[in-house]
Amino acid sequence: MNPREADRPRVLFVDDEVSLVALARFALERAGWDLIPAHNGSEALEVFEAEHDTIDVVVLDLILPGISGDELLDRMAAIDDSVPVVIASGMEAHRIAEIIGQRALHFVHKPFSLMSLPASLNAALSRAAAF
Repeated sequence: MNPREADRPRVLFVDDEVSLVALARFALERAGWDLIPAHNGSEALEVFEAEHDTIDVVVLDLILPGISGDELLDRMAAIDDSVPVVIASGMEAHRIAEIIGQRALHFVHKPFSLMSLPASLNAALSRAAAF
């Protein structure tokens, strides 16, 4: 991980698809973000427990090895429910709503484009700041 630059927003990006994490890192770092990768729920929970106060937003896939995205969402909220979560999934939005209810306010459909991901995260931060 690169040393954190104070003026760059930080995203915890949780997905078991290594190539997708690499693509997200490329897109987000070019757009001025720091990306912390996690490839499974246990790894993400460990990072979130240690660094939640420096994470600006979480991008979370629901289908993960080990701790599911749904359970991880609950466990992260118990630690710090102020960090906005963006669900990144190939599932239909109505199916995601059935699984997670009202626990996440933001959704990005996979596959996403290199340009849409930074814009989606900026929108999530803006909406979270309004609350």
